[in-house]
Amino acid sequence: MRRPKRQSAMRSARVSPSERVRLLCCVAWSVTVMTFAAAADFEPYQLNGGLVAAVAGRDFVVLSTDTRLMGPSGYDILERNHVKSRLWAATDARSTSLQLNLLNPDGSVRFEAPSTVETTNSGELIVHASTKLVYAPTFVGSSGCNADCEMLKRTVRADTRAAFYHGESDIQTAAVATLLGQMLYSRRGFPFYSFCVVGGMENGAGKVYVYDAIGSYEQVGVATSGTGRELLQPILDRSFRSREVFRSTIESELPKQVMLPVAPRQVDCSKDEAISKLVDGYRSVSERDIGVGDRVVFCCIQQLSDGTFQCEVSSTALKKH
Repeated sequence: MRRPKRQSAMRSARVSPSERVRLLCCVAWSVTVMTFAAAADFEPYQLNGGLVAAVAGRDFVVLSTDTRLMGPSGYDILERNHVKSRLWAATDARSTSLQLNLLNPDGSVRFEAPSTVETTNSGELIVHASTKLVYAPTFVGSSGCNADCEMLKRTVRADTRAAFYHGESDIQTAAVATLLGQMLYSRRGFPFYSFCVVGGMENGAGKVYVYDAIGSYEQVGVATSGTGRELLQPILDRSFRSREVFRSTIESELPKQVMLPVAPRQVDCSKDEAISKLVDGYRSVSERDIGVGDRVVFCCIQQLSDGTFQCEVSSTALKKH
């Protein structure tokens, strides 16, 4: 008598097909909600600070960066002398002296902070290295997410190194600028969180390019990017008086004698004046932005009268918050 009762109880406990479908739909909905919640919490980027700038002159180009590496909260300082992913050479394969004197093995500018407190706080410009080169390298300043800046540096240097070994012996600054723009645009779906400036010498004159995170770029005379850009850019625009460049119009309705101005792409000052104005600009920003401070490092390339290039790395102290 007990056996049939157990079978009837089991039959009554069975789930009907409609209830089973309803249960599966509820499970699928809960999994979908949890997946979207996890995706909303996924944040691969963090802003590690860094303010980079570049100035193009008639016979020189100057790139600069501060050395403060910020944490994700924006108030913790991870490193006070960080240059590894901020200022690096995109092309250096043909110059052994450049690699030995001015660059680390990974391509970043070689910089060692002064050890004494008196030298650090003096505010004077300290020359760390200087060398004479036959070929002018192209330098890149990048700020934003430190991991993305480091990956971008390795990718660009790998491509230029491959191009050199495949016969591209003369990689100009414009070619590096185009390569960087295409590389950033190719990652537009999941972009490098890196804001760059490119500087180098081409045909005896300085060239500077400024970028956004997805590869749009333009050639300018003065460029800034990174933390505090909105403070530094107007200071430099006011400090530098651009050299006017003109071109002839080809429109048929205007006389050919009419000269139309184009966007200025070089500044009208010397190398020392450019560095001095950059120092003033960085010190002004460091007083107002916690993400900028410690030291500012300059990398300057100047063409000499004999056709060679003088490359120099220097730095000066900024405010320590």
